[in-house]
Amino acid sequence: MAIWGFIGGIMIAGVYAIPVVATFAILTWTLWLSRFAVITAAISGACTGILSTSTLAGEALDFQLIPIAGCIGGVVAAFMTGIYSGKLRQWGYGSEVAMGKTWQFSLRDLFVRFTIATALLAAWMFALAGYFQT
Repeated sequence: MAIWGFIGGIMIAGVYAIPVVATFAILTWTLWLSRFAVITAAISGACTGILSTSTLAGEALDFQLIPIAGCIGGVVAAFMTGIYSGKLRQWGYGSEVAMGKTWQFSLRDLFVRFTIATALLAAWMFALAGYFQT
């Protein structure tokens, strides 16, 4: 019987993980925080764990499980990102300098990042306006 709860929990977490992880990934790229990928993955995993558990929280679920779910989500996401980042560095994709490319700041890059961040903000405003509309 516990296996069905585990499978259901993964499905509910997946519903929340897609927008949360996508938001953190876009913000990490937009704000040039790629070197902090493990930290942002841990934060997005913790937020996903907290959101998915808090929706189930009620009389049937003890509120002490919410911080535990946040910790588990953060640790698992950070661990998996660390493994993936290590593989990328091992294959030579860890930095552009290792690949022989140099990066130079440009206004085009800044405008692209600003446009994507604005579209992300607009998408969240649209989603939240539909959620809070009475």
